[in-house]
Amino acid sequence: MARATLVLFSLLALYVQQGMSLHCYVCSSDRESTCSDPFTKRAHSRFVLTDCDRSKAPSSYSGKIPFCRKFKSYGGSNDDNLVTVRSCTWVNEGESPCSQHLLGPHIRVESCSYCDEDSCNSASTIFSTLLIFPVTLLVSKYL
Repeated sequence: MARATLVLFSLLALYVQQGMSLHCYVCSSDRESTCSDPFTKRAHSRFVLTDCDRSKAPSSYSGKIPFCRKFKSYGGSNDDNLVTVRSCTWVNEGESPCSQHLLGPHIRVESCSYCDEDSCNSASTIFSTLLIFPVTLLVSKYL
């Protein structure tokens, strides 16, 4: 009984961690043309969502907030071409993920947008994840 409960709670802990993660598309249209707009359903299937919490270096982003970001810019190796970049980014509280110093000094930004909601990533809502907790308690009583 105790062992089954321990296994059940361990699985629940893994589920909660995954559900609270932010997932973003990571691509650049200078390397993959289907990364540019319109970002169609067919294009989505070519790119894997990146777990922003797992792709970061633990020490360098400690205490920062993850966001999904998309910006269109001129600059870099293709100075005359408009490039669309989709990525994860981490910022201090109160800082904009579209700040020029985060994008780079030689980048001319045409547009920049960011989000941290379910509408722009594939993570489940925290509410639906937390709803599993009472159900798990009920199930563990009968194991």
